Amino acid sequence: MSTVLDAVREFLDNEGWPYEVSEEQHRVRMRFRGVAGEWNVAAQLVGDDEGKIVIYSLPGPPIPEGRRLAVNEVVARLNWGTVLGNFELDVDSGAFRYRTSADFRGGAPSPEMIAHLVFTNVLMVDRYLPAIEAVAWQGREPADAVAEVEARRLAEEAAE
Repeated sequence: MSTVLDAVREFLDNEGWPYEVSEEQHRVRMRFRGVAGEWNVAAQLVGDDEGKIVIYSLPGPPIPEGRRLAVNEVVARLNWGTVLGNFELDVDSGAFRYRTSADFRGGAPSPEMIAHLVFTNVLMVDRYLPAIEAVAWQGREPADAVAEVEARRLAEEAAE
């Protein structure tokens, strides 16, 4: 078994987070519940030596075909300036996700390193999912939906 997979399992065990492991697919699946909703999260080992990991948040059903262009604009707005990870939209299927990743081929990751990847991932989705949903399901304008979420974020930070 991979040391990366071991670190993922140790992190999840330490957090008391239920999960399922598919060793054949080199994948760990779990659920996350945040303020914006609940969704699937997957940790996928990548590469021949399994030293790379990708964390995916997979919130909700596919984006309706008629709203994909508008959601793609939201994705572009949200990705601008994002340092760790990115939002992705498959324009053919409507699949939407957030991805963080790391390459640990130089050494074994600690559970804390895995925690950083996972929590960055799920907290970004929790913060920005309302903008995606407003555009995809309520027909809101992309710039307005992003501005509303950003205003909420700034107000919360100012209140802290």
